[in-house]
Amino acid sequence: MKVDSFNVREYLNSKGIQFWTSGRNVSPGWTNIKCIFCDDLSNHLGVSPEYKFHCWKCNASGSIPFLVREIEQCSWAEARYIVNKFSDPLLIPPEKKKVTGPESMELPKEARPLLPLHREYLEQRRYNPEEIVQQYGIRGTGLLGDFAYRIIIPVFYKKQLVNFVGRDVTGKSTSKYKSCPNEKAVVELKHCLYNIDNVPESGPLLIVEGPLDVWRVGPGCIATFGTSWTLAQVNRIREKRPSQIYIMFDGEETAIQKAYDLASALSGFFPEVTVLEMASGDPGELSDEDVKEVRRIFLKQ
Repeated sequence: MKVDSFNVREYLNSKGIQFWTSGRNVSPGWTNIKCIFCDDLSNHLGVSPEYKFHCWKCNASGSIPFLVREIEQCSWAEARYIVNKFSDPLLIPPEKKKVTGPESMELPKEARPLLPLHREYLEQRRYNPEEIVQQYGIRGTGLLGDFAYRIIIPVFYKKQLVNFVGRDVTGKSTSKYKSCPNEKAVVELKHCLYNIDNVPESGPLLIVEGPLDVWRVGPGCIATFGTSWTLAQVNRIREKRPSQIYIMFDGEETAIQKAYDLASALSGFFPEVTVLEMASGDPGELSDEDVKEVRRIFLKQ
């Protein structure tokens, strides 16, 4: 990642961190702050014109993303987003292309039309199996294969099958979701956004965690396959140029925090990004009335 356009002073201002550009301990062209790695009472930590930092008291040193990560107490991915946000031009680098893997793929050969156990699973969760099959092309598996007793959920990008996920319907598996191995997928799962092909450009967008959440909310909704997110997924969102973005992860504290982290990353590119906090549960458990309200208020449907 290039950091040679990082505006360190703008970033420090945004955090309310005092800095010095001249005077004691400050070399020409450097920006100094109190060191966050030691008991510095002055301004011994400097950021050089070459976008490296060094503390002249404790000798801590490193890259700009490392410094931002320590200030923010965030992940590496989030630190990189912040660096990009305060850089010019504002740019997230594209994801690297896969070196290995097929150009096309198919669903597992065991995938067949839904069996009674798949239909019962969906009906118990207030889904209409026929509607989900028609809208999302899901299939089912029996007792054979690596994806036994799962609903097979195809993942498309630009109308091409690029991955798939299997959702356990027995409640006995240690993994609710199981995805296609990376080496057999056209696109790695965390580089995908579920239902992205069915979202109109330049319209409002609702981001949820999983495919079943998408099924509940319907058009205008995409899923990140969990609360973690990647550069590639943000780039996919940018392709759609949404007018407003709403993020509604599960009601757990950690999920809500992840939603705010994603909102922070997206806010560098879109002016209207809002986190919708659920008191409990997940979007897949919304009542029909709540879904209607979500569609009306946020998706303008």
